[in-house]
Amino acid sequence: MYRHIVCALMILFAVTAVNAGERKVAAIGFNMGFLEAPEYVKDFWKGGPGGSVSYGTTLLPELTVLGMIEAYTFPFDETGIIRMSHQPTDSIRVVGSNASALAGLVMLKMNIMPPEPGVSPYVVAGIGLAHVDIPWANIKYESEDSSRVYPGTKGVGGAISFGAGIDAYITLDLGLFAEIRYMKIFSDPLDIEYLPVRIGVTYGF
Repeated sequence: MYRHIVCALMILFAVTAVNAGERKVAAIGFNMGFLEAPEYVKDFWKGGPGGSVSYGTTLLPELTVLGMIEAYTFPFDETGIIRMSHQPTDSIRVVGSNASALAGLVMLKMNIMPPEPGVSPYVVAGIGLAHVDIPWANIKYESEDSSRVYPGTKGVGGAISFGAGIDAYITLDLGLFAEIRYMKIFSDPLDIEYLPVRIGVTYGF
């Protein structure tokens, strides 16, 4: 898993070396991820917290290439399974654990205007690799002495992501950002889709 993410970041650093005279940008963020698919996954696991770091360089005043590592934890939602079961709560025993995702991405970010004190909306898109761990879940109907097991997935797959955000620069070098993206991880047997929401601090140098 980690060697794939390292390879993605090596691509970023190669681009950064070629553009050694350009402006560099680093950011750290707090994330929330909201699962969208597969259907049962978004009912069994809730949006959860995570973190991200990114580092890149400007190709043009408005265009930046970034290498990003981001991680998410999705808490297991026992009440979601109970709602889906259509059985009295006291006849159900639920077994499950938290899900997680770790992604390494190379992103292109296009600002409406060059970084300067003030607000600048942007769009962002990229590709990479991600490790996803969606554990299996089990509903045991004690009154019927039967169970339903929902399979999960675990492994490394390709990932795509795109979205939009807003930079608010306090100075030329220091700013805040807020961003929402779509993220899809192509993993076997399930393709996982979620919405990363990020807020954080950007530093230019």
